[in-house]
Amino acid sequence: MRRRRGGGFTLLEVLVALAIFLLVMVPVLTLELNSTAAVGRVSIEREAHYLAIYTLDTVLSTRFNGERTDIRGPYTVKIRSTSVETAKLPIERVSVSVYTNDEEYGEAIAYRLRQNGKQ
Repeated sequence: MRRRRGGGFTLLEVLVALAIFLLVMVPVLTLELNSTAAVGRVSIEREAHYLAIYTLDTVLSTRFNGERTDIRGPYTVKIRSTSVETAKLPIERVSVSVYTNDEEYGEAIAYRLRQNGKQ
């Protein structure tokens, strides 16, 4: 291409360079946005999992039976205690599920002997 004396670029050269730049940057920016969203989701899942473990530990230190739902900040915590049929031991299953926006993000389960064989 012919250059003018000023040594600048033509409009066509600038447009081609801009198109190449956009072809490279759009996938990079998309990848960055997706990774940021994934990090946010992992953070929520980790927090929900720790909340489930903490709640399960608290429930196991008491003699809670049945089902209960609590609201803790942005999370809904569902606690369930159910009997497990075994041949000799009276066992109960205690589960804690943590939800936000009706989507489960964390769960913790433990088994324990029922007190005096009662549920």
